[in-house]
Amino acid sequence: MLTFPGSASPRDYLIMPKLGLSISSGHLDGSVRIFGSHDAGRAAGVTEQMTAARITCMQQAGPDSIVVGSSDGLLGLWKVNASKAELSLSSTLRAHSACESPRRTIAKCCG
Repeated sequence: MLTFPGSASPRDYLIMPKLGLSISSGHLDGSVRIFGSHDAGRAAGVTEQMTAARITCMQQAGPDSIVVGSSDGLLGLWKVNASKAELSLSSTLRAHSACESPRRTIAKCCG
């Protein structure tokens, strides 16, 4: 397997099988990339400057949404548009800790 500067490692992937997508972070340019199941080698969509800080975790939060935690303590809830391979920000929450999972952090914030 070849790796290139800016490519994500497998631990940076979030697989969403019902949407036929995988989402990756950890790229050197700070982008988040969406890959379709039909061509996993080429990004179908790229979201740049998703957060000002480094993304520390991603978790699926519903059938078509993800939660993204960053090193600045913010959680972003993003809507996934599978047909356009796009992400759109729904809301932002504070109080994320890289030591905790996004689900546990959301439960603390909103529970």
